[in-house]
Amino acid sequence: MHTDLKALFWSKKRGKAEWIALLLYMLGISVVTAFHEPWFDEAQAWDIAKSASYQRILFEIPHYEGHPPLWHLLLSIFAKTGCPYEFSIKLVNVGFCTLAMALLILKSPFPKGVRCLLPFTYFLFYQYGVLSRPYCLVMTAFMLTAMGYTNRNAHPWRYILPLCFLCLTSAYGILVAGGLCLAWVIEIFPEMHQTGTLKTFWKDKRFWPLLMILILAMCLCLMILPADDCYYYGVTEDKYAIFKKMTEISRYLKLLYLPVEAWAGNTVNYSTETNVSLGLAVLDALASIPVWAVLISCTRKNHKFLTFILPTVIVELFFCFKYGNSHHIGMFALIHIFTFWIMMAQPGGMQMPEWFGEMRKKFDSPLTSKAVSGLVAGFVLIVPMIYSVMCSVEDIREVYCTKGFVNFIKENHLEDKKIMTTWVTIFKETDEDEDRESEWDSAQQANADNDNMSGMISIDSSELFLPWELPSGHPEIEQQMTNLVGYGASIAPYFDKNVIMNYNALYPGDTFMHYSYKEDIEANFNAWREQGLPEFILEWVAVDEVYGLDTFRDLRYYCIHECEAMKCFKASSIDLHLRIYLRGDLFDEYPQFHKLYN
Repeated sequence: MHTDLKALFWSKKRGKAEWIALLLYMLGISVVTAFHEPWFDEAQAWDIAKSASYQRILFEIPHYEGHPPLWHLLLSIFAKTGCPYEFSIKLVNVGFCTLAMALLILKSPFPKGVRCLLPFTYFLFYQYGVLSRPYCLVMTAFMLTAMGYTNRNAHPWRYILPLCFLCLTSAYGILVAGGLCLAWVIEIFPEMHQTGTLKTFWKDKRFWPLLMILILAMCLCLMILPADDCYYYGVTEDKYAIFKKMTEISRYLKLLYLPVEAWAGNTVNYSTETNVSLGLAVLDALASIPVWAVLISCTRKNHKFLTFILPTVIVELFFCFKYGNSHHIGMFALIHIFTFWIMMAQPGGMQMPEWFGEMRKKFDSPLTSKAVSGLVAGFVLIVPMIYSVMCSVEDIREVYCTKGFVNFIKENHLEDKKIMTTWVTIFKETDEDEDRESEWDSAQQANADNDNMSGMISIDSSELFLPWELPSGHPEIEQQMTNLVGYGASIAPYFDKNVIMNYNALYPGDTFMHYSYKEDIEANFNAWREQGLPEFILEWVAVDEVYGLDTFRDLRYYCIHECEAMKCFKASSIDLHLRIYLRGDLFDEYPQFHKLYN
């Protein structure tokens, strides 16, 4: 029986198991997606698709969003025709993810067990399957590209067109496609030199497809080139940021351990992606050496080394030294799937390196064979599938954060009230936490001391006093970016109008967040002041910066509601306690509310 199961797992025959796996995948992501609350990136894309003109989607917004406009154009079909937000964006995502996994399960050359289990690994199921972002298009493009690779020289358009699709999906897609095309060109030149056709290269049927994708990639790069006022990943005026990054040892170590992070690793996540400890980075880099050894030796043996290494290195360098978030690590998983797909699909199948056979002879025992097989299966399949289950369960049980605010507003019919929410505030770093000078009345400072809050506490990366009362003391502010109001963008799709008074006050027709940090802050503040004092505040804000301290000598905002929030990545999660405040002189108008802290 054991032998039959093993043979079935490694069989390449297709049957009911594949269709059952595809059905389970589609049902699985549909169920989890139904519970999933769209994150900021998902909402931002819908806001753009809904309120931006096609001219801006094509020629302005890509300079701030950092990826080609295909995803926004696709969503605009639904957003601009009045289709419901969550249902529509999730429907598009589930549709493309199901198509991508259908190609993987039904068309890939992997053994049956791998084909049926791979779709349930973390990036393919949760990160790119449940979260509605352009990576559903990326996965589809990868699978189509793998299908066209083997006969690329005889039918170049079948390979180039999916690569063009990949370019249109994201900036990372452009990088991968560029690496694959460069590897192909390096293969073509020796061949043309040997056949004496190099002088007439433009007559080769591969020339025009390659020229077309080159022109497309160049146009897309110009389209997404960051504007000079584009805010991304903390980058503002520092033109030398990339040189500073090049002096950090941890970034070079990250080049080694990213392949592990694409599967079983959990070092890089939302809370550590920019701050992995050096010791842990060293350990992960050392643990990654065997993975690199397998990848390099297998691709060299099968003459696919350039096809693997060029897109991998290009993406790694961009990730480590320019721009990379945790969810981008899934691109390495897709590169690995693509690489092993094309090696197994070649005539004669994938050839194993000589050392592999020697190792099998040297350690030829059932126990060793099972241990190695279990290690590989655990690394590539089992652990990533556990991550999928963990995040799916958390997503079903918990909320992200926006729904808490949205439900509060709707349940209390506050759509027409003056509601303010937080914007990006960067505090000056100091050696010691100092009290705000004499501007804060003694009563508030006494309360802070009595509640053992005289030391700074951390709330959403901000160091504050008295988080249940506003205005509250805070360190000196170094920089404010009043265009960056993330909660405003996340809330916007749930209402027919903008309900946040300080969100896009200077751009009333836009429901998407403007990633511009070169702004007229005082103009924004004036636009907020003209609307009067906010009645409700969502999360901590430096309200004193807008209205002045004198306004709050005898006036406070008090915490009346707390929302629990969660954001997960693999085996890690970020838990937040988000607060809603009511202006102190309005409690008689809202008898349903009371102070949570007295």
